[in-house]
Amino acid sequence: MLTNISRYDCFIFWLYQHMSRIQGWLIALLSGFLLGRVTNELSLPYTNWLDVLNGLFSITDRPANFLTWLSLALLVAIPLSNRYLAKLHRRRQYEKIFASLVQRYKASSVASFNTIGWNGAVSLQTCPELHRGWQASEVQLYHNTKHFSLPKEYEQAYQEYFNKYYQEKRFFDDGVKIMLTRNPTAFSDTPTLVLETQEALFSQIQFYCDNVAVLTSKRDELIRKVFDELSILFPHSLCMHVIVVTEDDKVLITKRSPKVIYFPGTWSCSIEEQLAPQDLQESPNRIVLKWFKRLLQEELGLGSETYNENNLGILSVFLESDILSISICAHVVLDISSNELNQILKSLPRTDYEFTEWTFLTHKELLKELFQPTRPYHPTSGYRMLMALIKRYGEPRVAAEFFQGR
Repeated sequence: MLTNISRYDCFIFWLYQHMSRIQGWLIALLSGFLLGRVTNELSLPYTNWLDVLNGLFSITDRPANFLTWLSLALLVAIPLSNRYLAKLHRRRQYEKIFASLVQRYKASSVASFNTIGWNGAVSLQTCPELHRGWQASEVQLYHNTKHFSLPKEYEQAYQEYFNKYYQEKRFFDDGVKIMLTRNPTAFSDTPTLVLETQEALFSQIQFYCDNVAVLTSKRDELIRKVFDELSILFPHSLCMHVIVVTEDDKVLITKRSPKVIYFPGTWSCSIEEQLAPQDLQESPNRIVLKWFKRLLQEELGLGSETYNENNLGILSVFLESDILSISICAHVVLDISSNELNQILKSLPRTDYEFTEWTFLTHKELLKELFQPTRPYHPTSGYRMLMALIKRYGEPRVAAEFFQGR
């Protein structure tokens, strides 16, 4: 798909960027040269203006004066050419080209929804200020203790599924999970993100993942209801997918353990953790913060001294269409470097060992990895990479960084 970006587009972008960058000092250099030439001619005794002009521009008497003509021509041509390039640049609309390219990477099941997405992951609600994200205190979560009820059409199939996979899928540990019940909304004038949840069983979630999400028509019907009616009618475990950035601006990526249930052996950007019932013991505006802190402690072994709560941000709520699940995309900038985090991961014990390997990427490397992956990635990693880049650069700059790397 990268071949859909023409060489002409890339060349015009490259030329405009470089001309914009060097135009100022080129004009200053040429102006300084011409001013020096005029000063030099005026310093000669008994000269009039005709002699000065002749000394500056006569090539017959002084062949080296072609430099004066060249400098004068460039002094006129550079601003004119840059104006022309600016018109070409605006006409190409690189942000739209980039957005169109990203659109092509969305799965067909969610391609019609005009929100940020990548593969099967698509935003349900993004923060109005994506460069900032919601602070944890700006997210309120209200929990209803009622349980999800299976539609009657699935009751018999679910019971057969439960019995068949009781041992294999460990349904003897059929614990309570927390699901989102409504597609949230937030606007610039009402920025607080409100999340409404209820309870579901692990076995119900697995049943839908294995038996309903694979039915294209049924899955698309449920997804359409999420967008059109704001109703989430499928059980899932609300999960936080966190992009971890170190103090030296490196992004952590991790390789998931072969023991985990979902997508073992794939690489994540960076870590994930499900909302747990114990997180709900806090007040509505502190649940997400407790969830966030528990995630960093359990997954990375990080205490509160390694980050500032103001650097914790919720970027979006998004749908994982391929498995019918809802997740939160979050972002944190740590107060420690990649080397320090690497040492912590190597030496300190962690509550969970859901990943076995890790490394760090710069944002430029992340952009390259997004379009030309060198590893097998978790299905939502592409979405998280895109969100990390938008958070880091803003959408226009992401487009600029992409074209500069072409």
